[in-house]
Amino acid sequence: MRRLLALPALLAACGSQEGPIDASGAGFAAFIGEPDTQYELIPEGLPEEPPALLRTAPDQSAWTLRLGERWADAAPAGEWALSKSDGLRVGQQLLLPKRVNEGEAQDGATVVSVGEREVWYGIFPTVATVEVESGEWAGEHAFAAGVGPILLTINGVRWELAGYEGL
Repeated sequence: MRRLLALPALLAACGSQEGPIDASGAGFAAFIGEPDTQYELIPEGLPEEPPALLRTAPDQSAWTLRLGERWADAAPAGEWALSKSDGLRVGQQLLLPKRVNEGEAQDGATVVSVGEREVWYGIFPTVATVEVESGEWAGEHAFAAGVGPILLTINGVRWELAGYEGL
């Protein structure tokens, strides 16, 4: 997945001929990604470790996480209901406030920056970086406009985007 999708996906993430997506100050929906998408995430600083595969349900009602190279063989690691009524909630935890403005705080999640961000996969021009105060999702998270999650912290482990594709 990494090599085949890296260049086309990076070009798509950087925007079309009209330029990059300007979602600063926009609502959270620009940052949550598309339904029925699989994200390959690697533990930060450990690119040789098995990846985590995160899938968004076709109706964006849930995230399912598995650990391993291929979905069919990967070990189940978690499943969370998604709610989008007041921002992006994963289970009971708010990961992305309703308004994506630097300094915006809501229910223990604070937008610390909106701008360019680099992760293992590459550089994304418009990213909401959020700090979550407590719980299994405590830590830093980053969501790229038009792509979705590019960095997630789950139980203290930071996972960076290595690839993604629509299903």
